[in-house]
Amino acid sequence: MSQSEALKKTSGYAESQIRLLLAELKNSSHNVKLKAIKKFQDYLSTYKPDVFDDDVDFLYTGRIDGTERCPGILFYCGLDSEKHTGQLKRIASPMISFLNWLLSFTSDTSTNIFYERFTYLKFEDLSKINFSKHVINDNNNSKSNGRQGNSSIAFSLLLILLNDHRDCDSGELDTIDIPRLLDNNQSCIESFNGWLEKTNTKQISTNFTQLKENRAKSLQTHRPGRWEDVIFRPVPLQEGEKGDQEEGDMIDTITPIPDPLGLVDIDLRDLQNSISQGKLQIAKIIGQKMTKTRSRVRAMTLLDITRVSSDNDLYDDSSDNDEDNKPVLDRRGSSVYNKRMSMIRKPTGITEDLNMTLATQVSVIPRDKTFSPGLFLRLVHPDISTADLTLG
Repeated sequence: MSQSEALKKTSGYAESQIRLLLAELKNSSHNVKLKAIKKFQDYLSTYKPDVFDDDVDFLYTGRIDGTERCPGILFYCGLDSEKHTGQLKRIASPMISFLNWLLSFTSDTSTNIFYERFTYLKFEDLSKINFSKHVINDNNNSKSNGRQGNSSIAFSLLLILLNDHRDCDSGELDTIDIPRLLDNNQSCIESFNGWLEKTNTKQISTNFTQLKENRAKSLQTHRPGRWEDVIFRPVPLQEGEKGDQEEGDMIDTITPIPDPLGLVDIDLRDLQNSISQGKLQIAKIIGQKMTKTRSRVRAMTLLDITRVSSDNDLYDDSSDNDEDNKPVLDRRGSSVYNKRMSMIRKPTGITEDLNMTLATQVSVIPRDKTFSPGLFLRLVHPDISTADLTLG
């Protein structure tokens, strides 16, 4: 590595490139701004320099030691058009794409400093992104002179904040007001809600595929080719019996637990292990209502869960019979649903701790005491209603 290349990897040179980028973004020419973004991306990709926290904060907000020196890139992400009411500046869509690129940037270190500092941003800084305008303009296909928003990236950023936003002082996970970031626009909230459902469905499908592949490999690896290769588990010696079988020779075999409905070829133990290990974000899909008259399970979405504010939300209003308006019970008769909802109402928000708590209280294995029929149907048979299962 030459001396010039070594210099460009230093934090001091990285700071100078950040200052140069923000200076060129002030230019009135749209093309100059795009070239400045491309130049900075090439610099990061080529040299992967060391960057300080303060410099990343300056890139995002334009502030140094609490004093605003110039607009940061968050400002350009949601910059309103001066001549076209309700629309964004042409630079808004390329800038939010640039921000998303920074959050997925791979450096020589294990930590992405751009992602980390983004999760520490305050609400007033994040609101500059103008999330609602990106959703509305993108949904309306407002492609006049490139002023359309980018709802997909806007939703991805909101999901990051939903899962990983932290308090800038304590560093602890901190709940961010997503509806408020969307300007409490009901249409935008519903669009984000639908996007979350699709994203979660894809995650479940991917995990199922991986589980099936792992199960197939396991069966193929341990299947004996000849009867002579079959190893039987010996019966443990009873009290008073003698034998020369050593304890180390005992072979532990576990019988797979199949789908009791026989519709899915999967070991429910593998799925339950994924839940216990946090591989499935069950906080986003748990919490379900059942209408007794039609026996149909409807999964609540993440924003539905966060909006629960009273015990009345735990009942389905579609039936006039008070006896039918009861929360779904598990096999022991206790209201697991009420327990989950009481946890979800905590002001700390949905976090990784909540997923871990739920994982110890629910099961998709029918013989378990904590078996949840709603969660079983949602995960194992997401596209089949209870009515369909009865008819089948």
